[in-house]
Amino acid sequence: MCAKGGRLYDARLIFDKMNKRDEVSWNAMICGYSMHGLGIEALNLFDVMQQTNCRPNKLTFVGVLSACSNAGLLDIGQAHFNSMLQDYGIEPCIEYYTCMVWLLGRSGKFDEAVKLIGEIPFQPSVMVWRALLGACVIHKNVDL
Repeated sequence: MCAKGGRLYDARLIFDKMNKRDEVSWNAMICGYSMHGLGIEALNLFDVMQQTNCRPNKLTFVGVLSACSNAGLLDIGQAHFNSMLQDYGIEPCIEYYTCMVWLLGRSGKFDEAVKLIGEIPFQPSVMVWRALLGACVIHKNVDL
């Protein structure tokens, strides 16, 4: 509740005082940092999570990929996108593809973003197209 409401300092105090953390508490902090523009903090916390016995789940990677997207960390985002299936057996969902399209587009990699959209194994959502359009606006790519 604190993290979602932007009270990240309070959320982290509570998180740090917890005797036992599960994927819900890790996800709350990672996603909280990510949603409030603190991508590096989200990724640092994800690194700590990986050092514990707590296994990341689908929501964890939404926070991680969003953090990469918001911070413009293309290489790290691509590495996490690839590791979801390879290392954790988590199949990419539409939210992951949306984050990757935004990250590629924001990085000016429009050809790769369009290629990724074509590789999505299901119907691209409005949010995928919105991510591409938003990146086009940033880079003034009127043609695309």
